Amino acid sequence: MVGVLNKVDGSTVRLHISVGAQPQTVGDLKVSIQACLNRPMGQLPDTAIFLTVTPTDQGAPPLYRGWMLRSAPGATFVGNAGETFRVVGCS
Repeated sequence: MVGVLNKVDGSTVRLHISVGAQPQTVGDLKVSIQACLNRPMGQLPDTAIFLTVTPTDQGAPPLYRGWMLRSAPGATFVGNAGETFRVVGCS
């Protein structure tokens, strides 16, 4: 699950995207998740997702493709997108 903040109007939405499922569209972006991992019990809780964010324009390269950590929401910058993404958990 990914939380999305629209930086222009302040609206938020939660995307429930299963690993490997078809991308979901938010604004002018397509979002897909390729992996989701939770830390094992006995360690500090954390969740990581491997995320791809692509413009809806046909053939456009991804703005972001990589790991995001729940414990470090500000560590990832997604191109010049008008949205900010945050890991909420695995679904």
